[in-house]
Formats: sequence, C-alpha cells, structure tokens
Amino acid sequence: MTGSSAELRTAAATLRALATAASTATATPIERGGKPSTRWHFAERTSSTGYLYAENPNGPGARLTHGGTGRDSHPGMRTRHGQYAAAMDPTTGLALAHALDETADSVEQDGGIVQDSTTDALLDVARTINGSQP
Repeated sequence: MTGSSAELRTAAATLRALATAASTATATPIERGGKPSTRWHFAERTSSTGYLYAENPNGPGARLTHGGTGRDSHPGMRTRHGQYAAAMDPTTGLALAHALDETADSVEQDGGIVQDSTTDALLDVARTINGSQP
C-alpha cells in the first residue's frame, strides 16, 4: 500500500468508524442494542436556530442537540455525535464537493458513462446527499 492509498484507507476507516458510532440516536450505543438511525435532519426552531435530529421513519426522531440546564449553560450533544460532526466539518464538505465536481467532469468527458468503481462510489455519495435513487 502506497502513502496515498494508505491515507485514503485510513480516512475511510476513520470516517466509517465515526459514522457507525454516530448512527445511534439513543443514549445506548449500537453495540449495546441502541437503535440505528442513518439519516439526520435539521429543523429550524426560529429563523436562525434549530435542532439536529436523527431521522425516525415512525415518528419525530431523536434530538441530537440538547439544551443544558441553568442560565449559563450551552447546548450540547453526545460525544459520538459531536466527534462525527467535527470530522464532517465544512472543510471536509468542501473537499468532498471538490471530489464530486472532479468526478462529474470526468463523467461528462466520458459521454455520461460511469467507467470505474471510484466514479460509481462517488455517484453513490452524490445520490445520498441528494436523497435520490439510481
């Protein structure tokens, strides 16, 4: 494994571990029987604030951000959710957007044909972000 491929695999493994840990919407982690939730959504409470929720197809979902108690308290979230959110910060989002743009350019140059597994994988990422199906 080369230095670049090792970096890619390490990042993928880190992101996969963080995503798996963050996919539990309840206080109980998945490995101890917690309920998995693979999608999150944001609901505005006022015009400039709101809450992050784990999606629940059977109800309103679990709020991932929690208000503190007391006058000087700040909202917080479970460590596994915060670690995942930090890993997927705006810099990560911009890097992923760049990879998606580069892949789109490649597909356009190939006449709209998806020719390799990397392009196919990034197309899966795009469809997940867009909430669409093949």
